[in-house]
Amino acid sequence: MTDTTYDTFAGVYPAMCTPFDEDGSIDFDQLRADARRLEAAGVDGLVPARTAPARRRRSPGEPPTPGPTPCS
Repeated sequence: MTDTTYDTFAGVYPAMCTPFDEDGSIDFDQLRADARRLEAAGVDGLVPARTAPARRRRSPGEPPTPGPTPCS
């Protein structure tokens, strides 16, 4: 059996951050613009949301919460 993992996933696959609007909803316009910018830069693929570790913007005194967070 031949291991083709390296052949299949060769290249640059950046992990994308999920942009959020002020109301906490996903900013799809910015997400689309980010994906197009990366595509224009010549990446080989994209790693979608919920994969890039980031810290969530919190109000002063608000404790950290687990789960998906926007990049800051």
